[in-house]
Amino acid sequence: MDHRADGGGAAAGPTARATFTPAAGEGVDPEAFLKARGTIYLLVSEKQATDLAPLISAFIDELTETAKKLADASPGGRLDPPLALLCDEVANVVPLPHLPALMSYAGGSGIFLVAVLQNMARPRTGGAAKARPCSGAPPR
Repeated sequence: MDHRADGGGAAAGPTARATFTPAAGEGVDPEAFLKARGTIYLLVSEKQATDLAPLISAFIDELTETAKKLADASPGGRLDPPLALLCDEVANVVPLPHLPALMSYAGGSGIFLVAVLQNMARPRTGGAAKARPCSGAPPR
């Protein structure tokens, strides 16, 4: 769905519209991005997180759904090269509602996710309520 015509969506705040409303022809095609082995850094200040969280979450969902589709069509059912998602402060800055599901299927599809959290209280009560650490290391 293209929201450029209405400035990025009527519900989007000014920060979200300024960040996620590219000029015509300058948007990101998730499939082309993945096939080109691109790199994207999404850096969000704490102040901007509230406005941008829904759009970043939608972008991550679109990217991972596209990666899964490409993986399913690949020999062995894995994305090659793999996609790495390195998410620092994922529970505080931009909660990802689909994080538990993503963590359950991603590795087998060639999508590797690292979710860094300050403590486990937030994901257990927030959008990633079912997420659990996957290593024996205690949260610090």
